[in-house]
Amino acid sequence: MRDMTSRERQVILMLADALAVAGCYLLAFYLRFELPVPENMVSLCIYTLPIVVITKIVILMLARCYKGIWRYASMADLMGLIRASCISTIFILAAVLIIPTPFGRFPRSVLFIDWLLTIYSIGAMRFLIRGYRLITTNQPSERRKVLVVGDGDPAEMLTRELFSSPSVGLEPLGIITEDPDMVGTRIHGIPVLGTITEIGEIASDKEIDEVIIAMPKASGAQVRRIISVCKREKVKFRTLPPLGDIIAGVVSVNQIRDVQVEDLLRRPPIELSTERILGSISGKRVLVSGAGGSIGSELCRQVAKYEPETLILLERAENCLYSIDYELEREMVPRVRHVSLISDICDANSMNELFKSLKPNMVFHAAAHKHVPLMELNAIEAFRNNVFGTKTLAETAERWGVKAFVQISTDKAVNPTSIMGASKRIAELVIQDYLEGSKTSFMTVRFGNVLGSTGSVVPLFTHQIKQGGPVTVTHPEVTRYFMTIPEAVQLVLEAATMGRGSEIFVLKMGEQIRIVDLAKDLIRLSGLTPGEDIEIVYTGLRPGEKLFEELLLKGENLKTTGHRDILVGASEQRDKVRTRRLIDALQEAIGQADLQKSVSVMKQLIPEFVGEGPIDQLASLKKAPNKVHKKPPVPVSQRPASDGSETA
Repeated sequence: MRDMTSRERQVILMLADALAVAGCYLLAFYLRFELPVPENMVSLCIYTLPIVVITKIVILMLARCYKGIWRYASMADLMGLIRASCISTIFILAAVLIIPTPFGRFPRSVLFIDWLLTIYSIGAMRFLIRGYRLITTNQPSERRKVLVVGDGDPAEMLTRELFSSPSVGLEPLGIITEDPDMVGTRIHGIPVLGTITEIGEIASDKEIDEVIIAMPKASGAQVRRIISVCKREKVKFRTLPPLGDIIAGVVSVNQIRDVQVEDLLRRPPIELSTERILGSISGKRVLVSGAGGSIGSELCRQVAKYEPETLILLERAENCLYSIDYELEREMVPRVRHVSLISDICDANSMNELFKSLKPNMVFHAAAHKHVPLMELNAIEAFRNNVFGTKTLAETAERWGVKAFVQISTDKAVNPTSIMGASKRIAELVIQDYLEGSKTSFMTVRFGNVLGSTGSVVPLFTHQIKQGGPVTVTHPEVTRYFMTIPEAVQLVLEAATMGRGSEIFVLKMGEQIRIVDLAKDLIRLSGLTPGEDIEIVYTGLRPGEKLFEELLLKGENLKTTGHRDILVGASEQRDKVRTRRLIDALQEAIGQADLQKSVSVMKQLIPEFVGEGPIDQLASLKKAPNKVHKKPPVPVSQRPASDGSETA
């Protein structure tokens, strides 16, 4: 037997409503007069019955009350029914007052009784359909008993979702709150059993299989506290994503997921000046260098949402460019025109042809070498790419009239101890001093580490845990700032709308986090115990690495901006003629591949450099050529961990 079509179901529901409306109208007369109903009122009822039924059904149709799927009936649907009933009652009242009848005056109290009965009967019919679906839906033979942890709307909506989606196999037995005053109350019939500190006792008493954290606004500290209780009591836990990931406040069982490291670092949702960002990007030609990198690819995703005329993806690595190009083409924003170009920012001729042909209005410069230990071994390339690639790209942008140029920098540029940090600091000087007075608005955005970037600490720890350990940390006291990639890029876009030229914007990164604590959290999130299931081994700081990071140079006084998470540093006073002369001298030394001279000039440019200097690999190989292959390769799981020193 075939299933009914949508139109057939609507017709059946309309007929059922017509019968319900007629029955309610007749019952209203009975309740008003009781038995026996006066003969003239019986005649009046029969005389006006067609008008009442037709009016109510037509208004229900106009109110789109037959468009809903009633097995998903909700409070919004009930409110629609109430509105339609009110309107129809007003129309009927007007009709009986205006149109004369041969049966005497119409009793207006009948219409009020009829209004109540209609709402009750039609509403009940809808919710009976929903109830029937819940009863007859195929349910798993075993349902996991869960506690919902949270206050307010997310916990309420999730509880309701769990009831309406029995097929997911989760049965909410109780709600855990942070508000002691709520204990003893009920939400959708589910009791509020206790506070977070009582999770263990309640979970044991109710034989709970799982805890679901429904607190999208919770801070990282709150999430860590709940998880620590669950881990102590050996109860499985999952969570809803942060508020910024939940669209339009709708909470769904489909959004329940395992807790991720980002949940432990939750920050308040970032407030964006959407209209201002839209005004700076919409309809413009925007170029992103390093478009295949962690920061560059996220810049491409977010810039595309603001509908630029053309998005230009510039990248030297073919595979990275292919990935983001495919994503934009097939998954993200196929309607946004984008151009993907493989080229080197150090190639002045190539950059000139690119800008001449595509004429970008705005540049986000994210291309850089950023792996600290590797740049200690490849200092010439670090300077060539990070400093003079930036200089070439910036000079080309100025030549072709780009309006705004935003450089992505790093906290490692502050009092650098590494070649990577030194190269990024000199790149800041290029933007601040070398191109001062340009019509192009050059600005720098400086921030710390981002979670999940290529070569960063989180993917490395995750890999080591999967391999069974050990997890390697450089030093027990090493700390780093952390921010998620989308957060960092959102603030970069915001800062780009503030710049007037030569500013260094500094993003608020929150508190520094001990890397060893991050390693322990990741081990626990994997369901293991640090020190028992997975060992943590300290390997010592590598060349160029710091114990802690800084975001501000001496002499840079931070000032507030219009955004709570963005500060701007006042430029320190320098001899800019000398700075330009030294940058030219450094460029000459790099062109000659003279490592010693390059380092000497670099130290004159940034006297705050406190590192030991680069490692000359070629010289080392020449001195001891036979020792290179004597050491066996080190397994990946035992290689020294990144200390979180990547920024993009």
